[in-house]
Amino acid sequence: MCPRNIKEYNLKKILIIGGTLSENLLYIPAIKQIKNAFQDASIDIVVAPDSEEFVFENPLFSEYIILD
Repeated sequence: MCPRNIKEYNLKKILIIGGTLSENLLYIPAIKQIKNAFQDASIDIVVAPDSEEFVFENPLFSEYIILD
């Protein structure tokens, strides 16, 4: 559950637990909103192997982790 005053926390690192390619595509609007809300934060994502091309050189993410 997310606190109502989350912007007051001044987050610097955010980890998103993604999934398959189709799931990750559905997350894009939410990830863009997170990026807009926390512009100074680095966003990392964990994805399934079929999503490697989706996250490779994607400007939304600082790092990505391929889950085996």
